[in-house]
Amino acid sequence: MSGSFYLVRRELCPPFPLDLATDMFSALHCVDRGYRAVVEERSRVEIAAQPDAGREFERKVRTMVTGLRALRAFRRLLNPGRSGVFAWFLRATS
Repeated sequence: MSGSFYLVRRELCPPFPLDLATDMFSALHCVDRGYRAVVEERSRVEIAAQPDAGREFERKVRTMVTGLRALRAFRRLLNPGRSGVFAWFLRATS
């Protein structure tokens, strides 16, 4: 899910850890509870890059680090015996 535009059922929104990507955490949290994370292929979001290349690089590094932390928090979902096909999708994108 993109942090710039996503929806989650209110009852599935726990307090977000500050050091994890909230969008990735939300999707993984829902799947871990037996729900689906669904991507609407027609949705589009435009994000302007930082005009300063150094700041843009820092943003991208922060995005990757917090996303990997979220994945580590739910690493049990990488097990196909636990999460089925979803594990293969996670492995392909991580």
